Amino acid sequence: MLRRILMLWCLWLTLAPASEAGSLVWRARDQVLPEQADSRFKVHFSPPSLAKQAKPVFLEGDALVIQTGDNESAWYHFAGGRLQGEQAVSVEMEVAASPCAGPAQISLSDGKRSVALYPWNGTHLRVKIDDGEAAYHPMPTWALQTYRIELQGKAVRIFVNGKLLQEGILKAPLEELNLFFGDRSQGGGRMEIQSIHIQGVSGNSAEPSTKVTQHSSKWIRARAETGELSETPLPAGTGALVLDVEYLAAAPRQAQLFLEFETPAGKKMVVVSTGLASVSDSSYCQEKLFVLVPADAQRVSLRTLAAPSHTPFRWRRLNVLPVKLVTGFPQGERLNYVTHQPAGQSFANPEGDPVLGICIPVSREFDAAQFPDVLTCCLYSGESEVCRQTVAARQIPYGFDGYAVFLFDTPVAVGTRAHFTVSSNLGKPPYYGWYTFYHSMSDDYPGGTFLRGGNPDSGKDMVFFVFASADR
Repeated sequence: MLRRILMLWCLWLTLAPASEAGSLVWRARDQVLPEQADSRFKVHFSPPSLAKQAKPVFLEGDALVIQTGDNESAWYHFAGGRLQGEQAVSVEMEVAASPCAGPAQISLSDGKRSVALYPWNGTHLRVKIDDGEAAYHPMPTWALQTYRIELQGKAVRIFVNGKLLQEGILKAPLEELNLFFGDRSQGGGRMEIQSIHIQGVSGNSAEPSTKVTQHSSKWIRARAETGELSETPLPAGTGALVLDVEYLAAAPRQAQLFLEFETPAGKKMVVVSTGLASVSDSSYCQEKLFVLVPADAQRVSLRTLAAPSHTPFRWRRLNVLPVKLVTGFPQGERLNYVTHQPAGQSFANPEGDPVLGICIPVSREFDAAQFPDVLTCCLYSGESEVCRQTVAARQIPYGFDGYAVFLFDTPVAVGTRAHFTVSSNLGKPPYYGWYTFYHSMSDDYPGGTFLRGGNPDSGKDMVFFVFASADR
């Protein structure tokens, strides 16, 4: 009898449907883009050239980031197929959106009827069902929230963080399921998606891709609401930290970050400051900072402090990436950079480490809002360009010492000798502004024949840092 029961139980397990049948689950922490995981996800850009000029869609830490500027838009479309009558479907997404008015959107539509959620200006969730009047629900949409839309026939239910927010009725059931999310308004903004769970559709239509952005999983996330990081072990050989920060201030001001490193000789404090927040459009400022790590540092703790003010200061994102220093010039003198000429530097890579990025200490001396500009860094192995990356001027502090951090998507093999050039699109004279680079007082590495920001002394090389991945 017992043997027969066991046989029946095994047969039931064989025939029973899987718990994920009729559903699709995508998570950013798997480090695979949605379109790589399932061919029904398609990403769209407006203008179409945006896909080549910039990188508005990318993986960062545990999130898929959709980031656009003015007159730009980028969004995903998932085609879920036909729906039958009263078929129940649901879409649940973990999302955080910047406080720009209207750039972020999550919507279900069949081309005739729709349910749309708009994280609105960082303070409200705007809900619109069909052509009915929009409802506004106060909540911090800039923070990570779990949004869920449930449909069954004409009935609509909307949940936030597991709690029912609003119910409604469609004029007729959706005939097919189309999910749209991202920025479709050409208003500029940033949206982070950590997961997508769609129920009521068939499973993945394609095998997940094995392509992984190698450095993304190594980001250490600080507490966004406070900008704090408790004692965290550092990989052996860590020589520097790349800090990815995003913050909002209601008046021009800076924030200080206090990093406490634990070393065999005791604790050492390093202080770094953000740029001066720009409040022309009350949007979040985004920067990448670069911090050298004391020798033999084993752990790091991080505390942040906004400058005293009667106006609010709020962190949106603060991530830390430990990196290994390959080479560079740690000290130098200030020298003006001639905008219409590229600067360059050759460097030795003794251990042949694949290069993850290049950091160049720099300040900008012009209004990035009035004169949009990017710095472009090209990395060469021999005479061949192997990688190219850009940094927007608005991500470099204005009038303060800062960094242009060119972080590549994946480490790039360059051999034991390589060089890079960095150039601006500000154009030829008359100049509307300039960058200030730093140059070293010695020529320990071959300088090559590249221009050095108009420096007449060819024996002074640019201050820069080349870095690789630090094992964790």
